[in-house]
Amino acid sequence: LYAGISHLRRFAAPYALSFMLTCCTNRGKGDGKKSSRGSDSDSEGSAPDSSNSGSEESVGPAAHQAKRDAELVALDDLSEDQRASKLEAHGWIVPSTGHHFEVADVTRLPGSAAPAVIKAHVRHWLPPPGVTIKATMFFCHGMHVHVNAKPTIAFYDDMSARGYATFAMDLPGHGFSEGENRCMIPDFQGCFDAHEALMRFVLGGCAQDDKAEVALGVDSAVLAALRGKPFFVVGESMGGMIAAFLAQQVAKGTSRELAGGFRGALLLCPSLVVDLPPPPVLWFLRSCVVPAVPHWTMPNSLSSSAATKPYDIFDDAVEQDMITLDNYHMPECGWPGTPGALGWRHGLRWSTANAFLKAFARLEGLMDSIAYPFLVLHDPHDKICFFKGSTDLMDRSRSSDKTLTRVEGGLHGLCANRREEVAQAMDAWMGQRL
Repeated sequence: LYAGISHLRRFAAPYALSFMLTCCTNRGKGDGKKSSRGSDSDSEGSAPDSSNSGSEESVGPAAHQAKRDAELVALDDLSEDQRASKLEAHGWIVPSTGHHFEVADVTRLPGSAAPAVIKAHVRHWLPPPGVTIKATMFFCHGMHVHVNAKPTIAFYDDMSARGYATFAMDLPGHGFSEGENRCMIPDFQGCFDAHEALMRFVLGGCAQDDKAEVALGVDSAVLAALRGKPFFVVGESMGGMIAAFLAQQVAKGTSRELAGGFRGALLLCPSLVVDLPPPPVLWFLRSCVVPAVPHWTMPNSLSSSAATKPYDIFDDAVEQDMITLDNYHMPECGWPGTPGALGWRHGLRWSTANAFLKAFARLEGLMDSIAYPFLVLHDPHDKICFFKGSTDLMDRSRSSDKTLTRVEGGLHGLCANRREEVAQAMDAWMGQRL
């Protein structure tokens, strides 16, 4: 045993030196964008107009991408007021609903003195008058985002017009929700439990039923109607992974009998595969790095999220600008962003990275055990959440009711880039299971 530990230390030493040096140089610098820009752009503090960035055909793919990268970097060089003004002018962030429900704070670390229960922001979309409610959807958002962005609002407005009620929460520490640590998730099980708590709050499976009408901002007659209809779990990106686990938790527990019954999961470009580092590196990360610096963000060289490009998410240049600007403002911690923003582009925190490793270690077992109905919508060329995860789920799941639909050209932001196509596919699939 002693010899084995000594060998492991020798193996991990180079990683330790590299990781800790990089962590120290990046501490408080967010995602490190400033250090990789090269020369400063536009001394006047105005960003290039992305709407006139030129077509890819006219300048060539590589030149177009380089030009677009420069335009996006220039947004960070704007003053705080200029960034906030651009974000507000586009109406990217819809105001808070003012509705909350109490849930455990999943951002807390063990031993924290912060409150264990916080108020999580809830948003809902209901079918308009005259449209019959078909079912209820519970939506799980992706990593470092929230449920208040313009494309999300527009997509679920469309789904409500088709007869589907949707409820979604900003996870603790995200969006308008409270939370001790901004955009940090030490353990995903807390996310699964938080979403199930919302589900039971809406559908009448908890001890606080009498508070639901006021807390959710939904009329008692509408709640009564919802509680007679079936329901589905929906998730996008990281939320797709959360939805896969949540749906399994629901299918195996008492929540499956709520309302008209659980009918399946819809996973949009889900995060279901990752290349895990070697076991010695995993041990080093979990035993040394995460306990020492759980709040720090990972160095760009180790974080795939830091390399995410807005044009890998949205095909619309304005939406690319907006998601770049939607970056939480924490100058007191060394993470300047855009005042009023709710998203997070400062890099993945070590604690969240560790939570991902633990969740992905359970994924193969989850895939093998899934028997509930599911639909996966995914662009085969998604550069953020790889298509292989979706094909693996199809191959491994023992469900007799499973569908994988390729959404070519949808990129990672399917609901924004292929809104009508995705809405039709979801409506058709759910309609057959009502």
